[in-house]
Amino acid sequence: MAMKNEKNEKSLVKVDEGMLDRWINTPFSYMNVLSGKTKVEQDILLQVSGQIQCRIKDFFNEVRNLKSNISNRVLIAPSDPILKIPIRIKFSDYEISSNYGRIRLAVENIKNIQLRIAIPTTEGVREAWVHVFSHGVTDMPGSSDCFGRGWADLYLNPALIERIFNMSNGYVQHPRFIARNSKTSYTTMLYALLKNRCEKSGFCRIPLLELKEYLGLLGRELTTGMVVSDPYHQYSRFRMFVLDRAKKDLDKMSERGQIDYTFSYTENRGGPRSEPDSINFTLIPTEAGVKRIESKGKKAVRTRLINTLVKRCGDLNRDELAEIVSRVGEGDMPDFKEFVYKRLPSILERFYPEDAASFIKKQLNDWISERKSTQPLQQRLFEPGTAKDDDYDKVSPGQFSAEYAELLKRCPPEYREWLDKAKFIGGQRGGIFIEFPDRPAMEAFEKFELDPKNAKIREEFSVLYSEVMGRKMYNSIIRGFALKK
Repeated sequence: MAMKNEKNEKSLVKVDEGMLDRWINTPFSYMNVLSGKTKVEQDILLQVSGQIQCRIKDFFNEVRNLKSNISNRVLIAPSDPILKIPIRIKFSDYEISSNYGRIRLAVENIKNIQLRIAIPTTEGVREAWVHVFSHGVTDMPGSSDCFGRGWADLYLNPALIERIFNMSNGYVQHPRFIARNSKTSYTTMLYALLKNRCEKSGFCRIPLLELKEYLGLLGRELTTGMVVSDPYHQYSRFRMFVLDRAKKDLDKMSERGQIDYTFSYTENRGGPRSEPDSINFTLIPTEAGVKRIESKGKKAVRTRLINTLVKRCGDLNRDELAEIVSRVGEGDMPDFKEFVYKRLPSILERFYPEDAASFIKKQLNDWISERKSTQPLQQRLFEPGTAKDDDYDKVSPGQFSAEYAELLKRCPPEYREWLDKAKFIGGQRGGIFIEFPDRPAMEAFEKFELDPKNAKIREEFSVLYSEVMGRKMYNSIIRGFALKK
């Protein structure tokens, strides 16, 4: 069981909190391979998934274009040439000072991972154990001094590829190094199970026996299938060492803004002193998770626009369209969608252009230019003031100081470089007020803020500014002044 290796692995993997922002998609059927494995083994197995993300992306694009049912497709075919490419695991990703034996054992265990599958024969269907990796090549230096230069090349077994990379049970989007950064090997498995079962409704009920089976806790007799071992047959120990520790892991990741969900749970008991027969789980979106969902929603809107335009004219370049669409602010997106979906088709029918691609791009660019030229001044994020402005004397000193500090902490570095030159004065319902050392400095910031090249950065800062200030003012604006002499 994975439990016996937990304490020995605390110093084996390099914990890098910044790694959790790298997300990958892993088929849920492949996540089952991680069941009962140690954290190191789970981490190496997830590196396998991380290195085939190109195939996952190709698969999603194919399904999207063909409008096929994703549940009836496999991710990688047994004849796929990617199976001939080794998946290299570098030992430099792991602590090597005193763990040579354990990492060597972990790699050997990975190479020997087997799954029990049904194999059709002339006499009927029989079950057999099949290796996940057909073979592996390992370079293991003999001393720990040069161990960091070692590696292991793993090759996926074509006989199993349809089974472990089958999308019939969906997929899990997760941080690539979640196993590496967890304190217990159960965190990754429980997180994947809850996202698979609860993400749509936010709630699910899982029988206790099924949960233990999924986590790899039950040892069964091979011929009869009877449970012969359960390290947590007492539910109080299961709750303490599995559920509570996994929840603590996810809660800490949530505090660092590095995970999208944590969870809470309650037990279903037949009586006040009876053991629970099932667990009710509630999936709780974290602050980072909410932002991620919103970001994915905004990205999906822009992707649909690009797909619509490409279907309308196959000669259009997706990268060029992405650049054009990226210049449309979130506030202008509803009108831009109406233009693309309703007005642009009628324009094309009226003019019948020979070069439809160039014509469409010109129409889109003209719409964006016209929208920017007619945008009223009060919608600008920064508005310069004068030393004689009456508003200057109406500022409440220190008001919104906490919000301004948060703004500086989270704003893009391009904006922080300018704002660091100014002094925060205070605020009122009309906005935040800052003071520049002289007028040239203030005018230089205004020029930067209005430069079309900085439109994307400005939009990012504007969204952040509105989020930080909320409804604490009538309009999202920063008023700037040159220092009074």
